[in-house]
Amino acid sequence: MKNRATIVALGVLLVALAASCSTFEQDWKASGPEPESYYTLTGRWEGRWTCDQTGHEGDLRCIVTHLRRNHYELRYWASWSVFESEYTMSMTVDWRRGAFEFTGAKDLGFWFGGLCRFEGRATPTEFVTSYESESNQGQFLMHRVGELEAGD
Repeated sequence: MKNRATIVALGVLLVALAASCSTFEQDWKASGPEPESYYTLTGRWEGRWTCDQTGHEGDLRCIVTHLRRNHYELRYWASWSVFESEYTMSMTVDWRRGAFEFTGAKDLGFWFGGLCRFEGRATPTEFVTSYESESNQGQFLMHRVGELEAGD
């Protein structure tokens, strides 16, 4: 398990180097603050990610885009120490009991633990996700970035 965590950490380093050409920050600013609404998940979210196995954690941002019906694209940016990485995935979202509930999966490749499954719940202001792969599990805890918090 420790060797796998070391391999995953090295993979993060490689992707962080490749991600230096990312347009995430530009897209983050262009997406603008989303008015808080009970009927949409779209917009900017930010917070922290944590890993249960290693105790690692870092900053997390996400741009949520509505694709069709109950399908959304989530574009994540995460930091760890001095490294940054990002990935995009799709999730199926349903409105239940006053919140958005969602599930999804993404093959992050060998270096990031293979198939990673996500599930969570979001209110108009809070976004909580649990993730689990063969070698890793943890949480994403985010809040919506609103007009006054955007800092643009």
